[in-house]
Amino acid sequence: MAKHNFWLSISLITLTGCIQSSGALPLGPDTYSLSVHAAPVRGEAGARKAALTEASQFCQSQGKEVLVTNISAGGRSSLPGDNIDIMFRCLGYGDPGLQRPVYDTTPDVLIHNY
Repeated sequence: MAKHNFWLSISLITLTGCIQSSGALPLGPDTYSLSVHAAPVRGEAGARKAALTEASQFCQSQGKEVLVTNISAGGRSSLPGDNIDIMFRCLGYGDPGLQRPVYDTTPDVLIHNY
């Protein structure tokens, strides 16, 4: 019985702490997307932290600075947990495009008056 409880505990720890990433996918010159899925115990905050950390490390590995251009939460997945999708650019430290970003929240509902 002790063996069964040990493996059950290992399985639960593995499932509850899991983070899956798409890795940085190129969209254009110096522009990438990244999707992260985090297990329920990590939640949206854990997925967001993992995505932003991975994007930053990806750009730093190229000797560049990360500029996040879009963050969205709640993408669909067949797994329980939370998803974060980000778009970002890797820019050199003197690049004029490297400016303080302004983020707008995307509305849930759009009303068109015709």
